Amino acid sequence: MTTSNAPIVDARGLVKRWGAVTALDGVDLVVRPGEVVCVVGPSGSGKSTLLRCLNGLEVPDEGEVTVAGAVVRTGAPGIDAARARTGMVFQSFHLFPHLTALENLTLAPRLVRGVPGDAARARAHGLLDRVGLADRAGARPDQLSGGQKQRVAIARALAMDPEVLLCDEPTSALDPETVGEVLTVLRDLARDGMTMVVVTHEMGFARDVSSRTVFMDAGRVIEEGRSTDVFSAPRSPRLRDFLARVLRPLDTEVPR
Repeated sequence: MTTSNAPIVDARGLVKRWGAVTALDGVDLVVRPGEVVCVVGPSGSGKSTLLRCLNGLEVPDEGEVTVAGAVVRTGAPGIDAARARTGMVFQSFHLFPHLTALENLTLAPRLVRGVPGDAARARAHGLLDRVGLADRAGARPDQLSGGQKQRVAIARALAMDPEVLLCDEPTSALDPETVGEVLTVLRDLARDGMTMVVVTHEMGFARDVSSRTVFMDAGRVIEEGRSTDVFSAPRSPRLRDFLARVLRPLDTEVPR
């Protein structure tokens, strides 16, 4: 287990190649308890690859990742424990279509952690209430809107009591009317002290909610720092150019 000062996520020198393409080129990332770190940058900059390396969905060609002190590497001792400490929220929900929202939440705690059915269901009901879907426990994914599916996916990740929540562009598949639903849930989790790494194109969320923003381009971390500093006074010309293209300007806030 981590101490209060030790990193929950510690990634050092990550390199990931896809043939001639280098997706990650010597990336470091340290995330401490209670931090909300947003990873931003243009498409193809390596953001999602970085996130997938953090929980072992992708194996880096070089470098090492530890989560709560356990090495995240296929075949490494403690890999299952490391993965169990991370919750993953994907762009496309990845809910089991034949299961209800409640069943999607209870499956992993029962099968992986051996949580008794009654306890798993009680926990799941509480999490559905937390994301504003207490009345949708019996609905299957095809009976839910996109925003509702993503909120169920967040609740499912939380059902395993992770030490860090990894979110891979959680609003990119949503229509504009439902983006706010998901951002509100993430904002509330941040307020409650949940450690998160969020790959996002939502610059307002990164600016207003995250404690630190990491800007990536061409597989490298170009700049990182306190979110207020990154957005108000970017140091690198590449980040200044990126923000000039995407802000337009930021005159809206994350939904309250």
